[in-house]
Amino acid sequence: QLLLVGLLIPILFILYLHREVTRLTVEDVTEEVSYVTSTSCRECHSSHYDSWRENTLHPYMFLPVSSPDAKILGDFDSGDPAVTFKKEEIEFVLGSKWEQVYARMIDGEYYPFPAKWYVIEKRWIPYKVNDWHDTPMSYKCNGCHTTGFDPNTLEFAEFGIGCEACH
Repeated sequence: QLLLVGLLIPILFILYLHREVTRLTVEDVTEEVSYVTSTSCRECHSSHYDSWRENTLHPYMFLPVSSPDAKILGDFDSGDPAVTFKKEEIEFVLGSKWEQVYARMIDGEYYPFPAKWYVIEKRWIPYKVNDWHDTPMSYKCNGCHTTGFDPNTLEFAEFGIGCEACH
């Protein structure tokens, strides 16, 4: 009997905890999602943050040109006819290692310029030349290249792929 009671008490306790957790997750979780951004994660997880910044391309997937991390690598002196825009017109940079897409904001929406730079090959290729205006980046790019993208508002919490994109 003592063995039976010894087994029964932990089982009842586990069932109680399961009920409480299930009740909490169903009733207490709100639908409003909020993001604190990667800089907040740094406070408690500095080694992971530093590794993410220094050893991955994630934070550099989509950046405003005003960011000190945004590096425009394309050769604007090449004379390539695919380049129909000026370096000064670029407001956002996507990518950093293999290729870069350059973008601008038009009427509250991000749009790519019609040429992208292949970093390793050091050459331009045409990109969305005839349909750039039909391809707003919010619907095609921002879901993966930003953190906390909301398709209803087209807003996001953080440029690039931050800690909360995965965690």
